[in-house]
Amino acid sequence: GERDKEAWSSVSCSSMIKERFRHRRVLIVLDDVDRSEQLNELVKETGWFGPGSRIVVTTRDRHLLVSHGIDLIYKVKCLHKKEALQLFCNYAFRNEMIVPHEFLKLS
Repeated sequence: GERDKEAWSSVSCSSMIKERFRHRRVLIVLDDVDRSEQLNELVKETGWFGPGSRIVVTTRDRHLLVSHGIDLIYKVKCLHKKEALQLFCNYAFRNEMIVPHEFLKLS
């Protein structure tokens, strides 16, 4: 909320996370993490969260995960071109394989 904006941007972010979530089971998804500081501020220790909590981190930098002691790493395989185009078209044009002519080259 608005009242928490200032608190979340301060250095006390870590202590606030610990206080609010230490007894709760949470699912946290950190998408596109590219700096070590992001992990340090948001999920430095698993003890900050209640039993059964799960933290999912997506990144292109495997070393970042390893350096933080994350040992359960799943490498996502790339889609084949046809599958990738189908997925893109489904979301971009709401159709599985029909790309408007003016977007064909870009797609």
